[in-house]
Amino acid sequence: MPRLLTTLAIAAVLSIDAAGAAAEEAGGQRPLPPEPERPEGAAGAREAGAGTQLRTRATGSIERALAFLRKQQRENGSWEDYPAITALVLKCFFDSPARPREAEEPFLARGVAYLVSKVHASGAIYDRDLPLYNTSIAVLALRASGNPDYEPTIQRARAFLVEMQADEGEGLGSADLSYGGFGYGPDSRPDMSNLSTAVDALREAGLPQDSPVWERVVTFVSRCQNNTSTNDAAAVGEDGGLYYSPTESKAGQVTLSSGQLGYKSYGSMTYAGLKSFIYAHVERDDPRVEAALQWVRNHYTLEENPEMGNQGLYYYYHTFAKALDAYGEETLVDDSGAEHHWRAELAEKLLSLQREDGSWQNVHPRWWESNPVLVTPYAVLTLEICLK
Repeated sequence: MPRLLTTLAIAAVLSIDAAGAAAEEAGGQRPLPPEPERPEGAAGAREAGAGTQLRTRATGSIERALAFLRKQQRENGSWEDYPAITALVLKCFFDSPARPREAEEPFLARGVAYLVSKVHASGAIYDRDLPLYNTSIAVLALRASGNPDYEPTIQRARAFLVEMQADEGEGLGSADLSYGGFGYGPDSRPDMSNLSTAVDALREAGLPQDSPVWERVVTFVSRCQNNTSTNDAAAVGEDGGLYYSPTESKAGQVTLSSGQLGYKSYGSMTYAGLKSFIYAHVERDDPRVEAALQWVRNHYTLEENPEMGNQGLYYYYHTFAKALDAYGEETLVDDSGAEHHWRAELAEKLLSLQREDGSWQNVHPRWWESNPVLVTPYAVLTLEICLK
């Protein structure tokens, strides 16, 4: 049974008390009325029907979004004349329930051709700027295409990404705060956002588990976490959340119990850090993973990017889904004791935000999220994770 359907069924059953009283509202779903006794198995069939209904709605939502995106393609095969956005859109189509392939759809073939035309001799895939970010997203799209012809391109891109990690090759030692990180390009400071995207690509490109890249990743991510037991930076909090880089939080600073100024944890970077720890083969019982998950429990919400409001909201939804999918639990208990079936709740939230033309758009413009051709892929990819 698909996980979204399963979690919906469990959520509904748990919400009915022993006396058959009306179900409590959970995840924004309408409460279920009391039911008369039925033969064994009938209640399960009813709940499966409810799950199927949400699954059908989510699939229809994806179809409308893909129709919107198809209309936005440019003459040169790209979306927004930008490799990373083109790659995000392509991955939406390749990962969609219909699983279209470029051999069947000329518009997809044009999109991939545009992407491949941006390959550099270094293995990077970009046009004018942000080589690491563009290359990482391009790798995800090429892998999602399912076309083995792109394997050499993926492997050259992987080698480029490995070369881009801040390490001994740049004269850095493990004590340097940049060590193990990834930035937008060879001359930019590393940050959690770029690292998270690079980690996704390296994983999809098959970087071996014993590669020293993963250990360096863990070193950098640990230095972006408010966890004094594992972060050796001078001013660190205790809440277990993560922030943008060892020297910056997009959510600002906070006064610590020591009186020093530290960096405020926030939603999108905490989920990015949790996912990156897991992809870097850190065990679930490691104190860094446990601390990040506790922050998630304490700040569980789909109403905002915690500590950032609407800024980066759809990036937050996408990272939220990737992290919890990687963690592997279908339910999450928050700090109030409420149990959340996150796939169903997140799908419902996105359905409620979709616009009439099939797109999504953030009310806050930061990080390009006023552009529906960027935000709609974030939402579609998130729904596709919810449907797994």
